Parts: sequence; C-alpha cells; structure tokens
Amino acid sequence: MTELHAAAWPVVGVGLAILAAAAAVAAVSGRAPAALEWMRRAALALIVAQAAIGLALAARGAAPAELLHWVYGIAILVVLLAPGSLPHDTSAARRSWVLAAGSLVAVVLTWRLWASG
Repeated sequence: MTELHAAAWPVVGVGLAILAAAAAVAAVSGRAPAALEWMRRAALALIVAQAAIGLALAARGAAPAELLHWVYGIAILVVLLAPGSLPHDTSAARRSWVLAAGSLVAVVLTWRLWASG
C-alpha cells in the first residue's frame, strides 16, 4: 500500500496541473464550463483516496516522516474546496480564476507532499 500511495502523486500532480490550465483558459474567456466543476470534483476524489490510503498507512504504523505532510494534505483539500464554496452570484471568470489559483497551489503542495515523504 505504501508503493501505491507514493506512486499516485504524479497522477494527482498532473491532474491538478491540467485543472489549473483549464481553469485559467476558462477565466481568460470569461466562462466557467460545467466540465471544470467535474474536474475539480474528480481531483478532490483522487485527493480523498490518497488521504484514505495515507490514514490507513498511519494506522498501521507507517506515519509520514514530517508533520508538514499532514498540513500539506489538509491544505490541498482546502484550496480545492474553496472554489466550490464561493457565492452563487460570483462571476464565471472570478470563479475560474479562484479555481486556477487554487489548483496551482495544490500542484505545489502535491510536490511538497511527495518531498516530505
């Protein structure tokens, strides 16, 4: 299970990078297509699956080497949940920019998660 948890980070990172790019394109065009929300939810599902594996590993005694690993994991969830909690009257462009920024931050945090082991 440790190998699965470690091997999945590139998939998550690339998925988040694609989400950030798609959200930036949507923001520039002033739109927020429904596919972006689907992509955000898919990214959240991947992160939750990773967290579940990580929690199972920790319960078995294989906790991460650094406490920051937990902080980064929680931060990724927060930055991906934030765009979904924007008021409904938020413009499509603004919603897309928030998603692009949050996804980009999540990419960096995903890399830090991998580095903090």
